[in-house]
Amino acid sequence: MVNFIKEANLFRGLINEFMQLVIYCKKCSKRNALKVKGADRVELKMKYGDNVDVVCKYCKSKLKYSISEIVAEQRFSSLIFLVLFVVLSVLLVLFLWDYNWHNIGSVYLIPVGLAGLALVFATANKEITKKLRGFNQS
Repeated sequence: MVNFIKEANLFRGLINEFMQLVIYCKKCSKRNALKVKGADRVELKMKYGDNVDVVCKYCKSKLKYSISEIVAEQRFSSLIFLVLFVVLSVLLVLFLWDYNWHNIGSVYLIPVGLAGLALVFATANKEITKKLRGFNQS
C-alpha cells in the first residue's frame, strides 16, 4: 500500500511539471512565465500572500499582480512528450515486428504493450487537463 501511495505522489509530481503558471503584463500584454509553483490558488496564497511582484521580461515594468490574475497553461514539453511517445511507439512496433515475426505469441504482445502505453498517456493527459481546469477555475 505504501508503494502505491509513493507511485501516486510521483505521478502527481509529474503532472505538476506539465503545468506552467503565467501572467500577462498589464503594460505590454506579453506572456511571462512565473517561477512560483502551486497546485491551486489557495496554495499560492498561503505561500506568497494575496499579491505577487512580477518584473516583465519584455518591458521591465515591476507590477503587483493578484493571485487571481495568475493563469495555468500546459507546458510545451507535454507536446514534445506526445510526439516522442508516438515516434517511440512506431519504432517499437517496427523493431519487434521485424525481430519476432516468427514467434506469433510475441507479436500479440506488441498491441497490448502499445495499448498499455496509450492508456498511461491518456490518463496523464486527462489528469493534466483536470489540473489546469481546476487551477483556472479556482
